[in-house]
Amino acid sequence: MAAKAPKNEIKLRQAENVAQAIGYADQIGCTLNRFVTISWTLAGCVGPVKDSQGCYLAGYRHWAKYWKFTPAYVWVIESGPIKGLHSHILIHVPDELIEAFQKISKSWIKGKLDQSGSSKTYVNKPQRYGKCPDRLKQVKGTIKYMLKAVNKPSGKLIGVDPVPTKAGYVAGKRLGTSRNLGQDARRKHAENKQQAKGKVQSLAGRGG
Repeated sequence: MAAKAPKNEIKLRQAENVAQAIGYADQIGCTLNRFVTISWTLAGCVGPVKDSQGCYLAGYRHWAKYWKFTPAYVWVIESGPIKGLHSHILIHVPDELIEAFQKISKSWIKGKLDQSGSSKTYVNKPQRYGKCPDRLKQVKGTIKYMLKAVNKPSGKLIGVDPVPTKAGYVAGKRLGTSRNLGQDARRKHAENKQQAKGKVQSLAGRGG
């Protein structure tokens, strides 16, 4: 089987999927409130990046199951001159578990952690949100940062300036979401909401 061609550009559909997933996560109470960056190159990880990232996210999902909360995240893989192959992950952590997350999440990286220099292997910082009606205003900057590999036509439509030299080339899938934030989940949620609305209207009509 031929190797997958490197992908440098994020298409409009992919960019919209990630942006919509972030807003949807906030709607369902799974706000993506931590912004994690992991350099797989600095960590000395070998093999496909998707496998290294998969181990990290599997650790997160198991931890979420233990603490009985719903895991949710969006991610993008990039290749840069300093961090090499690395992931940016917006991830949901309940406020009361943030301190525990900061401690345990490093163990999900199957590699070495070099936190001594200016370019660290692992960065875990808060993602701020505003208040309604501009609740997502502060996260828009992060969205643009994660989508800097978007192609020029799509970038114009969604207000992102492409910076392909910083995003680099990536073989295989470049970005994605947890299944519960994906297009199918959002579509099903909208359908259930519409059905519930219809039932309420029907019951109100009978009562009248």
